[in-house]
Amino acid sequence: MGAQLCEGSYMEQKSVLAAGSLLEAYQRIPAGQVWGGVPAKFIRERTEEEVLLQGWDAASYIELGAEHFQEVLYLPYGTAFIEAEKQGVKVGYDSTHVPPFETY
Repeated sequence: MGAQLCEGSYMEQKSVLAAGSLLEAYQRIPAGQVWGGVPAKFIRERTEEEVLLQGWDAASYIELGAEHFQEVLYLPYGTAFIEAEKQGVKVGYDSTHVPPFETY
């Protein structure tokens, strides 16, 4: 989270850039490597087990987001809504006014 890729930088398949890192302009991370830092430097090669267990590519995140979209939109923050519902107060959003989830 929060990693930055500058203009012309490139990450090959199954490479990882650590959170908060900065990949400088036109810098490339080769396939299967882990880089991190400011500026980003090589840390280590990924293990075969890490690559096999990854499974969280962009499509997986979109699918997971679609699966839990209703929870995020309609549940109020905190736990005060539980007490409000016990007292018959309607809480949350009206789903008829929320646009449908779109995948790209």
